[in-house]
Amino acid sequence: MHSKDDKRPADFGTGGRVLVVGGGNSASDLAVEAAATFGSADMSMRSGYWFIPKRIFGIPASELDRVWLPMPVQGLGFKALLRLSYGRYERYGL
Repeated sequence: MHSKDDKRPADFGTGGRVLVVGGGNSASDLAVEAAATFGSADMSMRSGYWFIPKRIFGIPASELDRVWLPMPVQGLGFKALLRLSYGRYERYGL
């Protein structure tokens, strides 16, 4: 089923296994909803994605990219902040 057809957790069916294809906002929302309903959900992605929390050390993540630095330096700094504040993705089962 496509994400536009999802209205409620019961739409996933009764099988208990859910595979979400993609890693965008809709796919992430569906995976969270499916995991809450069935206890787990799998995601299949074509390439690597960064899952960025809304807040890092209490600061909105969108505020952290407003610092004027060259993009490669911003990327390294952001990656370091994510690693320090949240650790590795494996810790969350990703």
